[in-house]
Amino acid sequence: MTSNYKNSVWIILIIFLASRLLNVGVFILIDEISGNKRNNFTDTIIAYFASNHDSNWYAAIAENGYDTSPDALASGQTEYAFYPLLPYTARGFGTLLGIEPRLAGVLISNLAFLTALFLFRIYCRERGATEDIATKASLLLAFCPMNFLFSSFYTESLFLAFTLAGLVCFEQKKFYRSAIFSALLTSIRTNGIFILIYYGWDLLKELRLATKERKSLKQFLQTNSGRILTIVATPIGLFTFWWICFLQTGDAFAQKSSVMTGWHIKLHIPFSMFLEHLSWNFTTAFWVCSGFIFFLFSFSLLPKRLFRDFLFCLLNFFIFFGSFNPNCMLRYSIVLFPIYLGLSFLFAKKPAGFEILLATFALLNATLCYAWIAKHYIAI
Repeated sequence: MTSNYKNSVWIILIIFLASRLLNVGVFILIDEISGNKRNNFTDTIIAYFASNHDSNWYAAIAENGYDTSPDALASGQTEYAFYPLLPYTARGFGTLLGIEPRLAGVLISNLAFLTALFLFRIYCRERGATEDIATKASLLLAFCPMNFLFSSFYTESLFLAFTLAGLVCFEQKKFYRSAIFSALLTSIRTNGIFILIYYGWDLLKELRLATKERKSLKQFLQTNSGRILTIVATPIGLFTFWWICFLQTGDAFAQKSSVMTGWHIKLHIPFSMFLEHLSWNFTTAFWVCSGFIFFLFSFSLLPKRLFRDFLFCLLNFFIFFGSFNPNCMLRYSIVLFPIYLGLSFLFAKKPAGFEILLATFALLNATLCYAWIAKHYIAI
């Protein structure tokens, strides 16, 4: 084990622990100021990280499976809006460790986030980042606004970990592992399918090379069988969930049906409703403004010619800004990990600018911690 590797491990562990402990410290301070009383350690952890908004939906699925009763299905907002990997993994961990699913979900998220930080450092180094730039990118990821969700019973950490695992394995030509991680990824969130941008880009590059070298189709397929396997395997998680939905409800697209009828998430032309969203209320204006700022941040990838990473972010933003209801736009934006690398390159020779950005992230996160504890809709 080299000295640089040991240093990297310690840096990631320190960043992880510092960012997690800071969130807990802020939550404790908010409790003290607000006069909130918690019964015990378990209840405190659940109150901080597993009792808000989507956590309750995931907990219900983990405890009882998907509710297929006519009343539940007729309500519009159904459990089928939520993908199965996180809640069922929480059920498995909870059973194995003898703890309740909510606590297991918090444990899974923290382990996934720690894993994601290690994988993110590899991702950064493979794109030409120095140790210093990789550390800065990791700091931005760990202390970004709403980073407390990376410890919560939410999908953010799992999405980060499996996206980075699939991508890092693919770029290291460990295609079988990449295929497994990518298939699992699409059973976490819909936009997990966008990892195909990386895989398709790489396969097209190989196709151009094969054409230039006048290789036969058979030679091309043999040389790139691993890449093709990963691409074919990636949607398996999504297709499996569709099949489960069809068997249980008769609607293969129950997830889409639920979010459209229950949460009014309908697609429009991207950015076409931006000005209208600004006029709805403060919460909606905050969501679209914060999401738009992250969209602007993504352009920091272009000077380093990180075009695949920019395209990955761009397609995600098209989905975010193509929704009739812009719920969770900041939450969705913070998992677009290439942005943190782009910003770190941008501020590589501007330490004061980087420190101001990091401090702004941390202060906004602390503010949203209060909204989270108060169960304010702005922090869903």
